[in-house]
Amino acid sequence: FTITVPRYKAENQSLFEGQADHQELTVGLVILDDSLRSSISELLLKWQCTTHAFDSLEAAYKTEVTTTLLLCDHLSVENSTLQAGEASILGQRTLTACVCESGTILPDRWVAVSAKLLPSQLRALLNVATRQKTLINNFSSQA
Repeated sequence: FTITVPRYKAENQSLFEGQADHQELTVGLVILDDSLRSSISELLLKWQCTTHAFDSLEAAYKTEVTTTLLLCDHLSVENSTLQAGEASILGQRTLTACVCESGTILPDRWVAVSAKLLPSQLRALLNVATRQKTLINNFSSQA
């Protein structure tokens, strides 16, 4: 015995927990692997996020574009010429995550993401980044 019911989706329902205006989410991508970049971009597009692609971590570090999340792959980290201090500053400016194998050594304040669990981890990262952005904006407006 089964019952099939169409899934209800509210017109203005947010994909992100506690995030009413998810269109303000901006994700920087430094993904050198073409297939991975394509799948992540498609997923972010479905979630109505704005994306900015960078050729390197150096370009992401030097940009004036403000991102909610910066996502890179292990290859871009290996090819990077950023100094440890610059990589740490990048991790302080925005939530920075790397798609890599478990146990990979990353700069301070960076988060590792497994390609096998990417959609769920990416969604969780966007929620965390959104909360951080809200806290920073609230703190700035009170100062």
